[in-house]
Formats: sequence, C-alpha cells, structure tokens
Amino acid sequence: MDCSSEPMMSPNVEKDGLKDSLLPEAVTGFLETLLDYLHIRNKEMALHVASQPWNRLVLLTLLSSSEETGFLQPAVLKLMTLFVRYESRNIVCQHEINHILQESAKLQVLDLPLPTYHALHLFLIQLQNCINSLEPEDRTIIQTLLEQLQDRTKTQSDQPDLVYLGGVAVSLSHVAN
Repeated sequence: MDCSSEPMMSPNVEKDGLKDSLLPEAVTGFLETLLDYLHIRNKEMALHVASQPWNRLVLLTLLSSSEETGFLQPAVLKLMTLFVRYESRNIVCQHEINHILQESAKLQVLDLPLPTYHALHLFLIQLQNCINSLEPEDRTIIQTLLEQLQDRTKTQSDQPDLVYLGGVAVSLSHVAN
C-alpha cells in the first residue's frame, strides 16, 4: 500500500448510521474482542484478520462519521491502537501515524474530553512499545505528549468516581454496595 503522498482522507459516506457515538464504540470493541480472542487461540490468525483490507474500510467509515475531529475521536484512536498492536501496516502506515502525532502535538491536552484523553494515551503507549522504526523526532513527540497527559492526571480530577470500561463510563457513586 502506498501511503507516501497524503494522509488518509475520509470518503463522502452517509453519516446517518454513525451519528450515534455508540456505534463506533461497538465496532471498535467488537474488533478488539475478536482480535484478542483470536490472539489467544492462534496468533497468526489474529495477525491475518487484523491485516484484512476491510479493516481499512471500517477505519475510513469511522473517520467519515466525524470530519471535525477526524483521527482524534476515541473510536478511531482505539482502532489505530489495535492496528499498531497487531502490526497491520497495510491498514495504517507510518505516514498516517505521523499525521496523528503532528495533530496531537498541536492540542491542548487539558482541553481534551476524557474518552479522547484515554484513547490517545493508550495509542501513544502502544506506539512507544511496538514501533521500532519511529524517527527520533516522533519519539520525542510521543514522550512529550505522554508527559503532558501525565500532567493532566496530576492537575485535574476528572470525576474520580468514574470508571471507564471501553467507551462506557460507570459511576461508582451510583453502584450499590
């Protein structure tokens, strides 16, 4: 796959089916569960499924659902994290990863919604752990962003009684003992 020209662009797809934020979370959660299950059973099968071309269509469809946030929506970041973890270089290439890093570096992480914050943090950790071919400047961006995200955790208490399970927040103060 040639990813050398421009970052992946969202096709013009009808948005009616993806207006609800639960659908992108469900799609991402399903694929994550499937790949984790397959990885336990047969690592090669998980890698094979993760590298299927229809995964790129899923990613493009999720991107088209929210053009204003693009790569920085939680479901897309989670999907990208999966593809990095399962080494799906035909689905997501280095150029697209660099695009996410550049866009993330421009952000004020203190202003990120909590689900985006968590998804970006997991994506950066996965990049830090899995990709050996990162340029030194990309490693610096990742480290800087992780430090900023760490600082946010120290300076803000984002409703400490909330626990996030995938894309679902559970309030501990409302759970009966």
